[in-house]
Amino acid sequence: MRPLYKFVGSQGAVRAMASGLLKFTPIKELNDPSELFPLMDRDGVLASLTAVRKAGYTKEQFDWLGCQEAILRLLSPETRILSRPATIEAANRTLSFAVYDDLDLMERQLLQTINLMRARVGVLSLTERYDSLPMWAHYAANAKGYVVRFGDLAQEFTGDSTGSLNALKPVGYRGTDSRSFNTGQLILFQV
Repeated sequence: MRPLYKFVGSQGAVRAMASGLLKFTPIKELNDPSELFPLMDRDGVLASLTAVRKAGYTKEQFDWLGCQEAILRLLSPETRILSRPATIEAANRTLSFAVYDDLDLMERQLLQTINLMRARVGVLSLTERYDSLPMWAHYAANAKGYVVRFGDLAQEFTGDSTGSLNALKPVGYRGTDSRSFNTGQLILFQV
């Protein structure tokens, strides 16, 4: 795996990382308040529900339900209503439950769940580029700070039962100028 980099503005942050400490920023403290902001696309939910009711769950979708249940058990047990059924057939039967047609209830549940998760998950954002001038400006004290190089973090962050936490996840950003494309890795961790 390619090395990953973290831009920081202080010697203290470099010392902490050199001693093995990493800061996972809670989602609600990220510098862009719109990042990971909850939004429910009602039309998309209805279209998805209609399609799955018609065709039934695929094996991949059923496995995904297991990951979603693991996330809810860990990060938002207060909002978890149903366990994943034991079989695809049983999961298909639950799709007829009227609760899925109540979009107001679903949206309230979604917002409550996301808000709980935002308070319980931290993010470590890394980049594959050490030579990004905007990153030096924004995150390394106007190029007076530091960039820390990490070797193979995949050995340390191997994932968990949710399929989402404690693992490197690729992320790509693209600004209005296609030359500003930057790629990196994101690690979500329970805080």
